[in-house]
Amino acid sequence: MSIRGLTFGYGMHMCLGRDLDGGLPAGPDTDPDRHQYGIVTRLVQTLLDRDVRPDPDRSAVQDTNTSRMNFSSYPVLLTPEPEA
Repeated sequence: MSIRGLTFGYGMHMCLGRDLDGGLPAGPDTDPDRHQYGIVTRLVQTLLDRDVRPDPDRSAVQDTNTSRMNFSSYPVLLTPEPEA
């Protein structure tokens, strides 16, 4: 099994959604309110903001259809969003 993971590719094999998913590099003149940080970055930030944590009442279920340590289910709890 390779120790390398998958990437977004390069050249003609580059993923068209790479910038949407991973975001764009921020420069010194980047406006933080208009910058494309990427969906993954925003998702992780939202989970951290909402205090994501494993659900103590529902166990994670490992996916038995792969040799990787993946889960078919990983229940979590989130702190409710503050009311606007």
